Amino acid sequence: MFCSTVSQRRVGPASRARNEKYGPEGGFNPLNFPELPPSLAATICNTANHSITKGTWSSYRTARKMLDECEAKFAGKNFNFPLSEEASIIFCGWLLERGLQAGTIESYFAGLRAFHLANGFSCVSLRTPLINQIINGRKHQPNSEEKGKRMPATPAVLKIIKKNLKSLNRKKKDKLLIWAVCTTAFAGAFRAGELLCKYSSHFDPSVNLMREDVREKQVSVDGKSITILQVKLKSEKTGRPGSSNWVDIYESGNFICPIKAHRKFAKSLCENSFCPHFQLESGKPYTLRLFNSDLKELTANLEGSFSGHSFRIGLASMLGQLGFTDQEIKATGRWSSNAFEVYMRLPRSRRIEMAKKISELSW
Repeated sequence: MFCSTVSQRRVGPASRARNEKYGPEGGFNPLNFPELPPSLAATICNTANHSITKGTWSSYRTARKMLDECEAKFAGKNFNFPLSEEASIIFCGWLLERGLQAGTIESYFAGLRAFHLANGFSCVSLRTPLINQIINGRKHQPNSEEKGKRMPATPAVLKIIKKNLKSLNRKKKDKLLIWAVCTTAFAGAFRAGELLCKYSSHFDPSVNLMREDVREKQVSVDGKSITILQVKLKSEKTGRPGSSNWVDIYESGNFICPIKAHRKFAKSLCENSFCPHFQLESGKPYTLRLFNSDLKELTANLEGSFSGHSFRIGLASMLGQLGFTDQEIKATGRWSSNAFEVYMRLPRSRRIEMAKKISELSW
């Protein structure tokens, strides 16, 4: 397998994670502030764009595109900024007709507010009492949040994914990659973004999971030598930017064994160690977006919506059914700022017990 020539971004030490998360590209544009000196306007806009993450700006741009589509449908209505209450109501109603949920509508209105600020309209209130009433009503409608609800990926779901992988139109090595990601995400309760790159064109070694960040290791537990898989977390959601920790993954001995899946996948890895760990046969990084797209196809015959986050909530739901304490579940999934400290205090024998019970339940 060959590595592609995707670019590698190197950034400074402590601020590496922040540099990846925030940037100067956003809704604020110096042209929207003609009354200011150009250099001052550029400085202000650059700084203001750093107030919101790149991902949030991306979703806000989607809100703006949706408003443009709404305007095209209701030709003759005034959708110029600042939006009138009539325009806001029309937009809200149009989103409801498209079947959008309350949370998505709220996100779109937050995006439009950000673009109002970026265009110099700082005293605009788009979420009028009536709009709030409509959104709250959407939350309370029977089954309004059920469509598209994110479902947990349990061992039963993993079994179906593995079966459907056989007919997926992908090369064999890429199928091994997909299965390795699924089993690793489930066994380690990972956010898929902790394992996969955001972009296929470039990667950042300080943020993305590299080849050297995944390793097999022999450890002694209760006097017995066992093999574990260790995955290095870089700047996880509840940690400090630039911080990192190792997560242990244990053998399950059944069809969803993450170590067995990883070994099969590892045989196809290229010799270049300075690459993202989860990499397609083409040499490009396997991205979260592509993974979610693959999951959609692999779970098309199941009810509900599955994404990279489904494995994380899947493990949590299984541990809950098995009677583990809330503290143990939170520690395993690293669901709070001090969760990793609690996780490290859990004896390896207890963590092995969790993996064993899951494997027994999943046959």
